[in-house]
Amino acid sequence: MKFQLIDKAKNEFPVHRLCGVLGVSQSGYFAWKDRPGSRRQRDDMVLLAHVRSAFALSNGTYGSPRMTRELQDNGFAVGRRRTARLMHENGLKARSVGEVRPDTTVLRDGCACAGVCINRFDAAAGSLRFKIAASTFLDRKIIQETRFRA
Repeated sequence: MKFQLIDKAKNEFPVHRLCGVLGVSQSGYFAWKDRPGSRRQRDDMVLLAHVRSAFALSNGTYGSPRMTRELQDNGFAVGRRRTARLMHENGLKARSVGEVRPDTTVLRDGCACAGVCINRFDAAAGSLRFKIAASTFLDRKIIQETRFRA
């Protein structure tokens, strides 16, 4: 933990000063720096490559349970918590399919948003029209038109 702190702060302070403050030797820091990653870290890197690939192929819809099953089907011995940790550390958050929202809420007749009431006076028929427009998340347009005689 101390070596990781030194590694993050070495651009702002000299390494020998950071080592002195934290009570570790410089040679210990540099030995840690040159040491190869542990087996677990190497395995995590391999799993992460497969997780990113499967996440991209699923269009970002696979969460940790489905991702775990996907990895297990591909022959990896991995648990859900490990998969969840890898996804969380790398910012891979699944989205549900129902979250797709329309790009715009512009409706017919130049109405700028849903739920706006447009009043029109029809001079030829002498009636007043109320158009009530509503839009759902799937961008379906429901227009109800009621005529009143003036």
